[in-house]
Amino acid sequence: LSVMETAIRLADEIRQSVEKFLDFTVTIGIGAECSSLLDINRSYKGSLSALDYRFVLGKNKVINITDLEYNNTEYSLHKMQWEKKIASLLKVGTSNEIDEAVETVIKNLKASLMPVRRCYIYIQQIITSIINTIDELGIDENEVFGDINPFVEVYRFKTLDEMNLWLKKICQKAATVILNKRSDYSKVQVERAIEYIMQNYNDPEISLNSVCKHLFISVSYFSLIFKNNTGKTFVEFLTSVRMEKAMELLRTTNLRSYEIAKKVGYDDPHYFSSIFKKETGMSPTEYREKALESG
Repeated sequence: LSVMETAIRLADEIRQSVEKFLDFTVTIGIGAECSSLLDINRSYKGSLSALDYRFVLGKNKVINITDLEYNNTEYSLHKMQWEKKIASLLKVGTSNEIDEAVETVIKNLKASLMPVRRCYIYIQQIITSIINTIDELGIDENEVFGDINPFVEVYRFKTLDEMNLWLKKICQKAATVILNKRSDYSKVQVERAIEYIMQNYNDPEISLNSVCKHLFISVSYFSLIFKNNTGKTFVEFLTSVRMEKAMELLRTTNLRSYEIAKKVGYDDPHYFSSIFKKETGMSPTEYREKALESG
């Protein structure tokens, strides 16, 4: 056996004996072979560097530095731009998709055999992306990270498996906060839309497009949040408001049907009567007569 093979075999026997008889685990680092005592210090430093790879490879192992730092591995993770993918998933992805993305990042880091210092830096890039994402949405980073400094917190973890669990937790928290923020924002937008409708229901020109223009949001997004928050489409809601106002005028005034139609936003009195009957089951005249009888 070569010197390196012997060193690895003996180190593994030590590792197994410690685990068996002392009931805890150790990781042993092995430096490069040296041909003279003058190189001992270099080999020792190499063994310490090997121990850093616990972060990548996990604990309870024998790690040979020559298998890692001298194999000219190319680090191409930055080309994958996973930090951008995770940031996107925080906004629109499912819980499972977020977990899968984090697991893929960790898996790729392990496969790359990237030095531990670069692993930390790469994870910090992802954290930076998370902070930028929540900042764009007006969210305080303390809502996600609490009182901890995530850039310092990463150094607390000794393996990528530990980092995997922590990063998943952070991403899930960020996604939840973003979802809640959007929910609150959508409620405010819907409330503003309802206020606008109540003030302008008598305008024949009011439309889905005019409301969205007033709110500075897209038609598709508004249609989704409005239906989710009110249970009605814009047209259904506007029609119900107009009909309520029309019924009130029929009960409390002597205005003619065509005059009421005008007051609730309908230029065509025949169309107004048709909509009114469809919504109430009665014509405007029949509704007024019934209201007078019961009043």
